[in-house]
Amino acid sequence: EAEKALQRALELLPRVPEVMLHMAQVYEKKGLYEEALKLISDLMIRPSEMSPDIADEVQYLISRLRARLKKAA
Repeated sequence: EAEKALQRALELLPRVPEVMLHMAQVYEKKGLYEEALKLISDLMIRPSEMSPDIADEVQYLISRLRARLKKAA
């Protein structure tokens, strides 16, 4: 149910960093690392749109995703 709510929020607010971050975290939990990285990577080219806390979380998530993808390769 939470995933559906986040998906709907992403449809309505596609450029809100918090929504993108939380959806990417859902993808990560589901093992969809490439999808999560694709979604979240867009935020790194828009750093001014994020609070420092969100930027830190995004950076940490990207690092985890890249490590998981590298490990899987």
